[in-house]
Amino acid sequence: MPKRSPVFVALLTLCLLGIVPTSAEEPNTLPRSNQPSAVAYVPGEILVQWREGAASAVALSAIARQGLTVLEEFTSLRAARLAVPEGEEWSYVDKLGGHPLVDFAEPNYLAQATGDDSLYPDDPDWLKQWNMRRIAAPEAWALSTGAAEVVVAVVDSGVDADHPDLTENLLPGYDFVNHDADPDDDFGHGTHVTGILSARLNNTLGVAGLAPDISILPLKVLNDRGSGTYANISAAIQHAADSGASIISLSLGGESASAVLLQAVTNAHAAGVLLVASAGNQGRSGVYYPARYPEVMAIAATDHYDRWAPYSNWGAEVDLAAPGGTAADPIRSTAPGGYQWEYGTSMAAPHVAGAAALMRAENPALSPDEIADILRQTADKVGQHLYSGGRNVYLGFGRLNSHEALRHALPPSLTVEPEQLVFLGDQQHAPTARRLLLSNESHSALQWRAEKASGGSWLSLIPPLAGSISYENPGKLSGLASTGGLAYGVREGSVRFSSTTAGAQGLPFNTPVILSLVPELSFVHLPALENSYTGFDWLDASTGTRLDLTDEMSATVALPWSFPFYENAYTQVWVGDNGLVSFGQGYAGRAPDGTYVFNNRCLPSANQPNNVLYPFWDDLDPSQGGAIYTKRVGEDTFVIEWLQVVHWDGADPETFQVVLRRDGRITFQYLTISDDESVTVGAENYDGTMSWQWLCNTAGTRLRSNTALPLDLPDL
Repeated sequence: MPKRSPVFVALLTLCLLGIVPTSAEEPNTLPRSNQPSAVAYVPGEILVQWREGAASAVALSAIARQGLTVLEEFTSLRAARLAVPEGEEWSYVDKLGGHPLVDFAEPNYLAQATGDDSLYPDDPDWLKQWNMRRIAAPEAWALSTGAAEVVVAVVDSGVDADHPDLTENLLPGYDFVNHDADPDDDFGHGTHVTGILSARLNNTLGVAGLAPDISILPLKVLNDRGSGTYANISAAIQHAADSGASIISLSLGGESASAVLLQAVTNAHAAGVLLVASAGNQGRSGVYYPARYPEVMAIAATDHYDRWAPYSNWGAEVDLAAPGGTAADPIRSTAPGGYQWEYGTSMAAPHVAGAAALMRAENPALSPDEIADILRQTADKVGQHLYSGGRNVYLGFGRLNSHEALRHALPPSLTVEPEQLVFLGDQQHAPTARRLLLSNESHSALQWRAEKASGGSWLSLIPPLAGSISYENPGKLSGLASTGGLAYGVREGSVRFSSTTAGAQGLPFNTPVILSLVPELSFVHLPALENSYTGFDWLDASTGTRLDLTDEMSATVALPWSFPFYENAYTQVWVGDNGLVSFGQGYAGRAPDGTYVFNNRCLPSANQPNNVLYPFWDDLDPSQGGAIYTKRVGEDTFVIEWLQVVHWDGADPETFQVVLRRDGRITFQYLTISDDESVTVGAENYDGTMSWQWLCNTAGTRLRSNTALPLDLPDL
């Protein structure tokens, strides 16, 4: 464990494998021709899951007939990890997937920890959108991408109506500058703001907006120089409220109060509209109007690293902050005819408007004040200024967290997995108890109750049959089937779920239960075999260059070629004694922001170190034993090796290495692992918004000796 600082690490749960149950009628596996060609998985491995009710030995007997090795069993998942010949993974998926007692077979897919990797969009500029990753947009998209019924009015310089990333979401708007129905953007500002709000997701174009499935009402009030009158702004706000907009985004402002502007704001708020406006870019005390009015959420700006942007106006009126960027790290979004970089509180405000739109899409009953309260309550307390009473004058209640805000807005609901209970047995072997997992995506608790709806005397439910669940505290229900005195065949029953929670969604409902009683099940005992991971190929570097490293040190190492890592390419790295390789800078005992490097944490995080490979991040100390080496192997391989390096207390020597290939491939290899209880294994980009995580303090998949771990990082 870390030795110097009593820091408690908050564990981020990483789901590296999602197993989706299938019904008896579904195919056991997809045909090879239907599988995606570029999906990353562990070479030389597949996973199988046997059907509900079948003992593991039944499925393993099929495995034995294929001559395969069982690397690991997951009894509670009814699954096993198998070694297969490298390059023949899909062939064995097809073979085993066809067995009648196997639910499905699949490769051992790789995943990223920053939310589900499948949620990372295919928009080509996604890697440049640090702002969306900072506010947890991918995690929010797992819950909602908005709805066309939610209308956000963008009161700005208009929108490029022909932009392919925006046109699908645009409603007929109005130009208050030229007094016509063509709110075309001849300044560019409004198009940039709209892209942050609602650029289409997964359309292989440009960028991704936070609420890509909402509708945009473009209202032009700024001319081709970016100037506009209070009269036009007030008229546009009133028009938006009268046209059914749920939210108004105002990336504009002035220094003067106005009775007419206040009246428009008051009318819109009374009509159930949430108004969001930028605080201003003068870097001084005093928020601009209309953000200064209490009916409007005033949004300040943060930079790439969650600090208050120094140009952002501040004051007691600031409600929230969101990424606005700086001149050095601006925000990428749409522009007339293409894409461009901009920064300012104008860029911060549409992030908040987009989050509010997602909340409204999932819970239309929320009032503007309720949405604003949730946004404030769920904000992350970031930045360089202290918070008093939960807020400060620079960032308000903190930086927007779209995922947490949306989860708090969701009405409570009950999801049951698997979608049916299946029991299988014969006269000699009664089915074992089966479990349903109960989850609720909402932060709000849900009171649930279960009862047997049908199934006769053969089905019984195991108490407790009621409870409370939330996102943080899921539940479970177990069932049992009795086969005594029953004839062979299939029987059906059901479990009914209900709730007493007001506003609970989708309840009551029934979950089917199936009992299959067969004449005889063939049980074959197959002992667990030793791991023989086929991708492991240890490349000894101890005959190479020994680095002069002791406790809390790093050394600069030149690479034999330029190496790609996330968005950049590097010709040198810094190798640290604590099991990390940095592409950005050297790290000794402390990072520049004061973070103790020997205190590992879960990924991703804005805290340093960033831009790092973590093959075995722990408090190691080569001064007490072991050494660190580098070596070029052939023309295309470079190895960094920790050989018998011990932990800070002098115990548990570890031997592992990082293998860098000239084509950008990265592999972690582990020759001997003694203690991985307090270890982080993964990789993180330069700003801590993207990561790949395998393990963090026992959360994830534990390490084993004689194994290799290929990394799955985004392509450059």
